[in-house]
Amino acid sequence: MGMEQRSSKTLQALWLVAGNLCSLLFGLGSMAVLGRYLTTEQYGTYRQVLYVYQTLLILFSLGMPRAYSYFLVRMPVEEGRSFVAKMRRMFLGLGAGFAVLLYAGAGGVAQVLENPALAPALRIFAPTPLLLMPVLGIESLLVALDRARLNALYVLFNRLTTAVGVLLPVVARDMGVEGAVGGFVAAGLVNFAVGSWVERLPFRRAARRPTRVSVREILAFSFPLFTAGLWGFVILSVSPFFVGRYLGAEAFAQYANGYVELPVAAWIVGATSTVLLPLFSRMRHEGVGSREIVDVWSRAILKSAKIIYPLSIFCCVYALPIVERVYGPEYRQAALLLQIITPVNLLRVVPYSPVLFALGRGRDFSRAHFITALALIAGEACCVRWFPSTAAIAVVQTLCTAGCLVALMVALRRAVAVGWRQLLPAAALSKLLLLSSVASGASRLAVGSVGSWNGLAGAFLLAAALYAVLCALCGVGYTDLLQPLLGSEGALSRCGGVVGRAVSRVMNK
Repeated sequence: MGMEQRSSKTLQALWLVAGNLCSLLFGLGSMAVLGRYLTTEQYGTYRQVLYVYQTLLILFSLGMPRAYSYFLVRMPVEEGRSFVAKMRRMFLGLGAGFAVLLYAGAGGVAQVLENPALAPALRIFAPTPLLLMPVLGIESLLVALDRARLNALYVLFNRLTTAVGVLLPVVARDMGVEGAVGGFVAAGLVNFAVGSWVERLPFRRAARRPTRVSVREILAFSFPLFTAGLWGFVILSVSPFFVGRYLGAEAFAQYANGYVELPVAAWIVGATSTVLLPLFSRMRHEGVGSREIVDVWSRAILKSAKIIYPLSIFCCVYALPIVERVYGPEYRQAALLLQIITPVNLLRVVPYSPVLFALGRGRDFSRAHFITALALIAGEACCVRWFPSTAAIAVVQTLCTAGCLVALMVALRRAVAVGWRQLLPAAALSKLLLLSSVASGASRLAVGSVGSWNGLAGAFLLAAALYAVLCALCGVGYTDLLQPLLGSEGALSRCGGVVGRAVSRVMNK
């Protein structure tokens, strides 16, 4: 693959990250405001609603959103239009079933989680799957069709609409949990309408040709993702379930706010995976060998780590002031949970699924999640019996997740038949980890206590400056990340060209 194409893919990933970074601000702002306008019990109930929805969504989506990335790059745009319409009908049916189950089972879920306030909130929330599932695969669709910039704008609009919808009833009308949930549903209606329009944009000039891809083929591709999602459902839900069931709503609120993977890390890796799956699918369709795919994959890992590692270590070192600034001093206990999840953030730089599915090893992906789910259930059951605390539950969750990621790495090495050195840039990753630790540690020693947003911002800038200096001294470059932005096709280049032409006109006058 040529340098121009690699730069193009990097630029697509950067567009996705940019959209998600902006949406992060809305997400953090929403949580911070809700944490102050709602009681801890009310906030815990709201987070339980989202927890129920997000975990069940993994189950009901059947792993199908990734099908856009896999199939669309293998067909002409005319056939793609029919394929998208078929996927939309399938998602609509799944969303309707999800909505009915959510409404009918609200009382049972509330009883299981021992929170009576959860039942009416879930019934209000029930229409959400019917609205959001039909537009569930838009991100994969747009990236597969090289519309990453449009996708970034859509994600930004989606998060902004959701934030306004949730906060307005709570802040302006003091409507509590019911108002926040109802606002989420109203925002979902708006996002459904906009998403339906955005989904059609790439095909507006294309005639419709019947797709040759059958429902059976879609499900055959998606089934390993579905089974992995099923066990992923267990993995994501086990710890919050045990916390909510045995430790109460207040502990659930602490856990929900503290044990959170670094959003930036999740989005960078998610954006990378979204871009790599259609690329690897096309490469395999064209007969490119496994070693070439691994080479591209290894470079993607290193690019992701250059951003994720310093941010993860900074959040670990400054966990307490971050939690206090974002959520308030009553959530101090969540700081330890934020530190415990740090190893997961570091291991997440590896995007396993694109390579495994492109190589036809989806069963290995599913098997690793199955074993992890069993280990997690056993470990968490022991925790609530002998070590009933959110910290112990978080440690077990981290160990099991790390074990799953290591198992996926072993499966990948077996699939591509290459050495560890070619598969994983361990030396470069170790260097980045060391530099990140030294920079954040030195910043902490220099700054000391942080009692305000300005202090936290100053600490971050100091850590970033130290990290930049250390990278320069140790030969760690960032040109592979910046070049797509600075090149002839990059966004910064275009902006620079506009500014340059304007300055030239002024000078000529």
